[in-house]
Amino acid sequence: MTDLKVYMASVAKLTEETLERLLPAEKTYPGSIHALMRYSIFAGGKRVRPTLVMAAHEACGGSFGDQNTLLVCAAIEMLHTFSLIHDDLPCMDDDDLRRGKPTAHKVFGEGLAVLGGDALCIFAFECLAKTGRVDIIREVASALGTEGMIGGQVVDIESEGKPATREVVNISTKTRPRPLSAPACGPGRFWQTPLSRTFRGSRPMPITLGLHFRWSMIFWTKKARPSSSAKTRERPGKRQSDVSLGMRNGGVQTLCATTYTESLSRNRIS
Repeated sequence: MTDLKVYMASVAKLTEETLERLLPAEKTYPGSIHALMRYSIFAGGKRVRPTLVMAAHEACGGSFGDQNTLLVCAAIEMLHTFSLIHDDLPCMDDDDLRRGKPTAHKVFGEGLAVLGGDALCIFAFECLAKTGRVDIIREVASALGTEGMIGGQVVDIESEGKPATREVVNISTKTRPRPLSAPACGPGRFWQTPLSRTFRGSRPMPITLGLHFRWSMIFWTKKARPSSSAKTRERPGKRQSDVSLGMRNGGVQTLCATTYTESLSRNRIS
């Protein structure tokens, strides 16, 4: 497939079908948490990460729609959704809306939202285990830990209200986007296909993709007009992320742009 929109739609369809098959039904006891998991994961989205998984798999000589790859697609999407549920909590970004819909804690309560995010994270690894690939599980776990997503969130929290430094921007852009793209690009390197060894050194690629994502968020959020589908507007007491700071702080924008440009040059992506 060569048309990106068609390709993404095809992967999204297969991923949705896989998620529908894997996730417990709402009527399965305890129904409340299963309802939350389904509400959150089927709340919309372009399924960009599953697209990266499938594209990396095909780039290494794999076949489109491979069942093990679809398990990874579903798991990555569960992990992404888990991160969004927790990110929206009052103790984190304190958001009321996600993709134009009330966030999980607004619909189901904070306690259930915490548990629902945890459940998706745990269930994702159960799905990954079905592939029988310990190396893929290790890659994903590493991207989520203190040197990945969790570490990036800690830096974000501890940097609140402080001047942005190059070190903080570097850490934030290299850790927080990594779980969005590293595990997605990574599995392609591990499948036993004739081209897989070509991608053994592909770790810099997800970091650059993360920087693309981060810089685009700052640029487009600054230009976008508020709408009913946007996330909750800034309000007194709301914790400000590096993205919202970047919209007002030219220094943050310059640091992000410099890091982004250097990464493009270093990884030879234009």
